[in-house]
Amino acid sequence: MKTIICLGALLLVGFLGLSWAGAASTLGTFAESPDHPATWVSGADNVHQALRWDDSRRVLVADVKYSTIAYADNTHPTEENDYTLSFPAVRFDAQSGEFTAKGTKVATLHHGIFGADVVLDKGVELSVHRHHGHIFASLMPSDD
Repeated sequence: MKTIICLGALLLVGFLGLSWAGAASTLGTFAESPDHPATWVSGADNVHQALRWDDSRRVLVADVKYSTIAYADNTHPTEENDYTLSFPAVRFDAQSGEFTAKGTKVATLHHGIFGADVVLDKGVELSVHRHHGHIFASLMPSDD
């Protein structure tokens, strides 16, 4: 009986811990991408990440590239993979060129000679990380 109670308590603590971890990951973010493409579990570096406005889909996206260049040798050639993660919760106002999430302005679309650039506002950063072989992206407050 004691074993069953202990196992139940461990399961409850584990469940509550996972629930809190999931809630903590969304606290303080302006927007999170619902996309979590699979990539290498380890042995690759994020070599590029940038935001852009996908006008055909009408959504803000993050373009991310992972590469194994730092781990390549004669036996294991360099591999690169490109991923696109969308931010459907971010709204774009074409009139002002501003992007908002949760009622907060997070970026502006700037048009230039070579196309349009999404420029994050001061105090906002794009966070891209890999966890258990899946990519996660969010727009979150920064310290600058």
